[in-house]
Formats: sequence, structure tokens, C-alpha cells
Amino acid sequence: MAFVDIDLGVKGVKAFYTTRTGGFSDAPYDALNFAKHVADDKKQVAQNRALISQHCQNAKTAWPKQVHGSSVCDFERVYQKPDQIAADAVVTTQAQAICLVQTADCLAILLASQDASKVAAIHAGWRGLLAGVIENTLDYFNKPSIAYIGAGICQKCFEVGEEVRDLFIAKAPNYTKAFIASKRAQHYQFDYKLVAREILKKHNIEILDSQLCTCCDTSAFFSYRKEGETGRQITAIMKV
Repeated sequence: MAFVDIDLGVKGVKAFYTTRTGGFSDAPYDALNFAKHVADDKKQVAQNRALISQHCQNAKTAWPKQVHGSSVCDFERVYQKPDQIAADAVVTTQAQAICLVQTADCLAILLASQDASKVAAIHAGWRGLLAGVIENTLDYFNKPSIAYIGAGICQKCFEVGEEVRDLFIAKAPNYTKAFIASKRAQHYQFDYKLVAREILKKHNIEILDSQLCTCCDTSAFFSYRKEGETGRQITAIMKV
């Protein structure tokens, strides 16, 4: 179950995500870790990354350096310098060019045009959501028609401080509904998938929500909040 295909209902687009099983890495990165920025053995990471080519018939793969920001980059620029170009979203019109993001609780969001002319992958933690990474990626599309929200930490697992709540409500008062008071004073359970859905709905985009929680299911997914030192899974999309 290492690679799980996603049906977006768009002809000419392939999308998939990975679980943590079926790779070469040792604990605590066991087993299918794709991240080079953690302390995993680089040779084992390379072996894991090579499995993507097998799954996608040797398509090209771009590896952005994710910084929890709002920058969007063209596939080719990231492809030329893997793990070096700071970007939290990758977009392309090329065929056989895999746009992907790595996550271990943050949201992975995929976008596709209905005519399959353009695709994108977005890494959206709470900082990226606040900074506008989804909106910035949508600016690259004339009219993206479908979005897929991948595995990410759910509301009951995601506690944040009052300062985070205040930042989101300052951006949009209706985001109040994304927060429920926690058992700890001045802390809240944050539904950041709700915020992502609200942004996408404003652009009349059809949304497919995986409803998967990385923190609830660490047998299938890496979760930084639950595990601390751990690996990263990927969520990916390409034109075929």
C-alpha cells in the first residue's frame, strides 16, 4: 500500500499519495521516507525516491525546499535544483512532470484544471495557509476546477495557542468557526482543513477531501506532532 492512486475525475491527470510502508528507511523513519532534511540515511532516501519512477514510468520529479511560506514555483526551476529552491507549491503545464509536496501533519493540496492543462501541488501548514499559499497558487490558474485535500492532522489532534487563533480571525472573522476551545486555557483545537476548504470554495472549486488524519493513523502516515523525529510522505500530481 506504499503508493495509493487518487481519482480526481480529470482525464489526463495522475495523482497519488504514499503511506509510510514499503520503503527502505530504518526507524524512526520507517520505512518510505522521502525527506532529505531529516537525519535519515541519504542512500535509503534515494532508494525510496527511486520507487516514484517505477510508479510513474520514469516521469521527472521536482523536489522543492519547503519553508512554510507562500511562494509558488514552476516545475522546471525546481527540477533543475532539487531540495534547493524555496517554495511551498509547484505548478506545471508539462506532461510527465511530477509536482509533489512532503508532509507529516501539514496539508497537501492538489489542484487540476478540468482540461488537464495545468496541475499543482501545495504544502500548507498553518503558517502557509495564513500567508496565502493557496491563493498564490490559484493565481497561476485561469480557472482550476478541482482540488484534493490530502492527509493532514485533524482538529481533535491539532492544538494551537490563542495567538494562532487571533492571527486567523484577523485575516477573516469567519475563521472563528475553525477553532474549538481546548481543555487547556488559552488553547484551541484548530480545524485548518476547514480554512483550506473556505479558501477553495471562494473560487468555486470542487473539493475532494481525503478526511485522513496523519496523527490518528501513524501506522499509515508520518506525524511530526505525535512522533517528533520522523519521516515525510508525499502527495503528488502530474499530466500524463
